[in-house]
Amino acid sequence: MDLISKFDAVTIQADNRITEDDRDYCIAHQKAYDVAHSCFHELVYIWEDLTTQQSDILTDKEQESYGRNAYLPSNDDLKISTNKIEEHIKSLHARLIRRLVQHFNQKYHVSVDASEIDAHLLPEEPSGNWRYSNEKNQEYKKQMLSLRLNYQDILNEIFVQLDGRDFREQALYELKEKCHHAAWNDYNKTPKYEIKKDVLRFTSYGCSYDSGFCEDRWDLRDHLKQILRGIAHYDTGSFSLTPSGFSNLLGYNHSSTDIIQFPSCTKVRQLKMFKNGRVDIKFSSDESARTFVSEYLGLVY
Repeated sequence: MDLISKFDAVTIQADNRITEDDRDYCIAHQKAYDVAHSCFHELVYIWEDLTTQQSDILTDKEQESYGRNAYLPSNDDLKISTNKIEEHIKSLHARLIRRLVQHFNQKYHVSVDASEIDAHLLPEEPSGNWRYSNEKNQEYKKQMLSLRLNYQDILNEIFVQLDGRDFREQALYELKEKCHHAAWNDYNKTPKYEIKKDVLRFTSYGCSYDSGFCEDRWDLRDHLKQILRGIAHYDTGSFSLTPSGFSNLLGYNHSSTDIIQFPSCTKVRQLKMFKNGRVDIKFSSDESARTFVSEYLGLVY
């Protein structure tokens, strides 16, 4: 198989690894990107033709450039120039990459890095001493203005970052990695937790307590919030469902009580916070607690 055939095979494979809805989304943005690319290039020609005609008509009558351009500037915020239009054209490529990456990141709860795709698909901007080279800058500008991205190339780059996993596998992999990182001390490679039968215990720095408000205020530390997100997935099998009792503990929310019940859950029962920072998470059984720890937190660093 020659190089072109291999590339075509990879492209087809990437396109077939997404759902029809995702493919329709990508195709729609591809069309919008293509139309914008073509129309803004046409606008450059239209604008340059307009400025030339205005100058030709008024050169003999107006000595100052302001007079020759009397009908070009806008009295409001609309500012048009060849340079501004070309800068906008150059920005279209990154916009397409970020739009598609954001779609997949939000839909599948993954964290694909758009800047890494930029580095692989976009021309390299002059840096260091090359920033002052007119020749290098003109070559970069020429490449950016003539570039046409294809959504399938972006998909290929996305799947490279997934490292052979599909989106759901990657989402679970990333969630477990975050839970593992939250549950272990990176410095001495020891766990921040201990298991007491059906209770998963974080002995310190798991929560904070403040009685200075109108009511008691209990907040989970960020690493405990991450572990609670893992527990939500462990119980529901979903990345988007938030069981009853979880919402006051996640995000910027807080709880007015030290004990939170999880009545809709089958694998976890409650969470209890202590003023010294300790947090106890009670599961439905010893086995449920051990399984969560084994699968999401890890038994070794």
